[in-house]
Amino acid sequence: MELEKSLILSCSQTELQQKDRRRIDSILEQPLDWTLVKRVAGRNGLLPLVAHTLSQSYFGALPTEEAEFLNGYLTVHTASNLRLTCRMIEVVDAFENEGIDVLPFKGPSLAVQLYGNLAFRDFIDLDMLVKPRDFEQSVKILLSMGYTLLADQVEGKGHLKVRGRKDVSLVSPEGDYRVELHWKLSGSHFALPYEIDELWHRMGKVEIGGKSINALGRNDLMVYLCLHGSRHQWEKFAWVTDVNEFIRHFDRAGSDWELVRKHAVEARCERILDLGLFLTGYFYGTKPGSRPALDTKTRKVFERIALEIEKTDFGENFQSTDLADWYLYHLSLKENAADRLRLHFHYWLRYVRLIMRPGDLDKATFRLPSFLYPLYYLLRPVRLLLSYSRKKGGEFQGL
Repeated sequence: MELEKSLILSCSQTELQQKDRRRIDSILEQPLDWTLVKRVAGRNGLLPLVAHTLSQSYFGALPTEEAEFLNGYLTVHTASNLRLTCRMIEVVDAFENEGIDVLPFKGPSLAVQLYGNLAFRDFIDLDMLVKPRDFEQSVKILLSMGYTLLADQVEGKGHLKVRGRKDVSLVSPEGDYRVELHWKLSGSHFALPYEIDELWHRMGKVEIGGKSINALGRNDLMVYLCLHGSRHQWEKFAWVTDVNEFIRHFDRAGSDWELVRKHAVEARCERILDLGLFLTGYFYGTKPGSRPALDTKTRKVFERIALEIEKTDFGENFQSTDLADWYLYHLSLKENAADRLRLHFHYWLRYVRLIMRPGDLDKATFRLPSFLYPLYYLLRPVRLLLSYSRKKGGEFQGL
């Protein structure tokens, strides 16, 4: 897998350095598992960049079958991204016609902001941020356009179930993509601590299809990219690549990294920013214009995280992380006592829910009618206690 991983990493950049070109030339001279390359690159959202690099610069060095596959993939992928971009613009126009500010992020906007090309990034859904006060009206607009809410997001009398959520999903009229409508950027246990109204004051713009679209401001975007990747343990390597492309564009523009860091400190995300910068250096060798030296303890933590990302993202088979590892990983990134306490509470609550959630054995043991389903939550601790007592009783009898 080492050769395949090196090929994917080297090709997943918009601008190749001479060392990258030499490495790709060397790798393509050796036998490769192309099925593995396509599977791992696809799983990590990197296949568009890998396919573009190989098709544009190394077409003659590819096996005929793989060259044809990559060309065909790029054609289909580009058409799909263009179609979703048109749908995004339709939604933005509909919201603006009703006087609603909307900020598309990820998807087409991020592809243009970071890569300068809609076809260079993988996206299958559309993410839209609206102000909390406009949320219900925004849902109504999408419903009027033929979008439908998922069944588990609607309570009795058609009310939305939004407690504990940051977004709702609406399925397109064709049923082949979703609009994720957000009223905040991240979950409460791993969120940007400032008010969302501040994001709108610092908003930027991106030109897509001849239309000026709202976009996250530069400093907010960098913090968000690192926050989003860290929240999800970088289990999709495209999130590291996003940060890498941001750094390259940011440095080229001669921007102020001290201002980015100041913004991260205000957002209580400095450690998360440092992790994002560390990962781009670790995997791509990219170094921003200004990066403070890490202390030994922090460097060891970040190196351990990088090794785990490498193992998870580039393994032949993806393995999800269990809840305990998520807990410890997230805790290692919190630098503020209040944030650590909030994280503890979030995970303790998740553990309680897991323990108390009725299972098949509870239903088989008590067999209640559906209208008495809430009683399972009371009966489950009783069943667990009885089961534990019987088990301990058997142990004592064997003594």
